[in-house]
Amino acid sequence: MLSFIRLRCYHIIRLSTVRYASSKKKHVSSTTPILRHNWLDMTSEIYPTDGSNLSLIPDSSFNIRIIQYLSDSIKTRLSSNISQHLLNSFQTWSPREFYDLINILGSYGLQPIDVLRLLINLPSTDKIIITNENLKQCFENLLTLKFDTTTRSILISNDPNIIQYDLNYLRERLDVLLCYFTKREIYKLIRTHKKLFSENWFDLDYKINYLRIMLFASTRDIVESGALSYTIDHIRQRYLFVYRAGLFKRVRREEEYVLQRDLNINLIDIFNTSLSTFLKRTTNNLLRKDDYQAFIDSLKYETFDNEFQRYLTLDKNRKKIDDEDDNDDETSLTILNDKSLALRNVEDKPTIWHTLSDYNPDRHRRRKIAQNVDPNIRL
Repeated sequence: MLSFIRLRCYHIIRLSTVRYASSKKKHVSSTTPILRHNWLDMTSEIYPTDGSNLSLIPDSSFNIRIIQYLSDSIKTRLSSNISQHLLNSFQTWSPREFYDLINILGSYGLQPIDVLRLLINLPSTDKIIITNENLKQCFENLLTLKFDTTTRSILISNDPNIIQYDLNYLRERLDVLLCYFTKREIYKLIRTHKKLFSENWFDLDYKINYLRIMLFASTRDIVESGALSYTIDHIRQRYLFVYRAGLFKRVRREEEYVLQRDLNINLIDIFNTSLSTFLKRTTNNLLRKDDYQAFIDSLKYETFDNEFQRYLTLDKNRKKIDDEDDNDDETSLTILNDKSLALRNVEDKPTIWHTLSDYNPDRHRRRKIAQNVDPNIRL
């Protein structure tokens, strides 16, 4: 008896000790803060004397030092083509203008990698378009739309054309995107689709509806696949290839999509891969690039006008045919007794299990119904 009490007290003491020790643990947050670049070092490294006395005359040597500073900041050496492209693009810019441009980009939270990407993707280095006022107004518009710092940096560095857009245009594009996606999904789309805000809305809307109607894809799968960053021809060719080859099953209801989603090929493997990787993951290299090219050539003889309407009309016709078949079955049905009718209804009920499989969860119920119909049946 005493040993039992001692054992119980020992467990109680140990339990409280463990709880106290676990409460003292320091939980590290999974979202660690991003280390921001200190742009104040740029002045001391590039222009050690006085940054206010920068020349207003174009100087290629100063531009080379800034480009080299950005390259050293990302710890990656730029290729000769990229360096020459940047020098040619800003050869008419004076040291003061180029320095102010880099400084204002850094003041709004852009990292050196974002600044380099923006300078490379600039469609034009016209000083009338790229001004401090336009940049400030662009960042203020993005702040008004409540984009966070990382999203703003990715958006403006991948698509510098956004500098020329006013607040009304940005708000209108965001509103139409919210008709399809959530705010969180739009943040992910900005990372996968570089021209999300500058692409023609008719083309973008057509791609979204193609994925939603023809593939019955969810918005989450559309975002994760990165398919919207490609053209409609690329999306149609890849999809029709796997569908007509019998590698992708098309569904028409949300319930079917939930079951078939894990059985079909992942959308990211269909759309967001190279041709060799696409054939490897979908056909296990049974089909070659020549086979795929032959299929693409055959699509040139097909017309895809009103393909949504034809697909939906085909769906309605199939429903009418199914309804007519159901009516014929009901008129030809002969009811012998209630038990046989119940047995037939249970057997005709669709199930995900194979008919020859013995792992159907309703197999015991079917045995009982069959025995009620004929007690002499031995199952």
